Amino acid sequence: MTSRAIKTETRLAAGLLLLLFGVCGLFAAWIPLLTRSSIMVGEFPARVAMSCGYCAVVVILSSAVDRADGAAAVGAYRLIGRWFLWAGAFLAALSISLAVTQTRYADDLLTATKLSAVVPIGLSIFVLLAYLIGRPAKRQTTSRRARWTKPALAIILCAVASLLLYQRYSEKQERTARYAAEDEAARRLAKPWTLDLNAFHGGMSAQEVRALAATTGHSLQCAGDLPSENRLRQDDKSQCWTALGNAWGEPALITMFAFSEDGLRNHLLRFPGSSWAAIEKKLDGMGQRLPQAFGIDPETRSPIIGWRLDSGLVFSAPPATGSELAVLWTAKRDLAIDHCPYQGAASRRDPQGYSVPIKQLWPEIDCDKRR
Repeated sequence: MTSRAIKTETRLAAGLLLLLFGVCGLFAAWIPLLTRSSIMVGEFPARVAMSCGYCAVVVILSSAVDRADGAAAVGAYRLIGRWFLWAGAFLAALSISLAVTQTRYADDLLTATKLSAVVPIGLSIFVLLAYLIGRPAKRQTTSRRARWTKPALAIILCAVASLLLYQRYSEKQERTARYAAEDEAARRLAKPWTLDLNAFHGGMSAQEVRALAATTGHSLQCAGDLPSENRLRQDDKSQCWTALGNAWGEPALITMFAFSEDGLRNHLLRFPGSSWAAIEKKLDGMGQRLPQAFGIDPETRSPIIGWRLDSGLVFSAPPATGSELAVLWTAKRDLAIDHCPYQGAASRRDPQGYSVPIKQLWPEIDCDKRR
């Protein structure tokens, strides 16, 4: 068979470049663990960069198979390699743009300001990478004796993919088990939580809340820029929390405080579901139970009950069997911000699906001035 030059879409050099970039992301995410630094651990840009490594492995193996087959190369390998090459280039461009714009979490991309910065930077980098690695390369056909490498490389590709998936699954399971063990140990050592909801008011700073919790022997952990799944509201600026073993004389799990730019606005406590009867009695003693419902619990389809306090409103509902009981306090100032625009002379349908009668509950609040 005569040798002739043909084009291929799977570029070994480009795959190696993506693999190097993915390894850099791996080091950026995990090396700080050795120095006990949390600057880059779990950062979104580093995690995106690590994904390039998965694409790079597919590109490299597809390229090897394509080169081994020479002129008789199967088009599917070229196609697979090309897809993962462009996917890797996209992830690399996205990772760089996230790092440049200091985008730490995926949900930050939902904000127009951050998205308008990430998109043009990422697009420019992607175009540059497309120019550098997207040009077709030339190669010479190889001997038929090299074709035996195709099945071996295909097996390696499947094995590597399976190993990487198993590794990610194992890491997640191990991390979940570790967190659960740490929380359980903290609950056993925690002192009883004796502060009732009347002890807090809207606008308190994180330092004030931590100082108040310290009077009962609790040390709150605080953090800002949390991922969306750990926020009570999407626009939370920071949160403080601590594990609990007992609260108000009943078994408890955790207490959490959420802060906006103006200070404290939410206080959440979680209890085992079996504590509902006792906690309901406690809440009846703290505040005034209101006759109207404040929405429907999505699990039990039962109405959410509200209790009026001088400082705000408490929401809770009977939990489903096997679920946790949540008690949520919201500062009256933030309730006014949320509901005043839909009451009074300019009343219209409240998008939250329920209404809090601000003027009836707290006559000192003038909704007309807040609109």
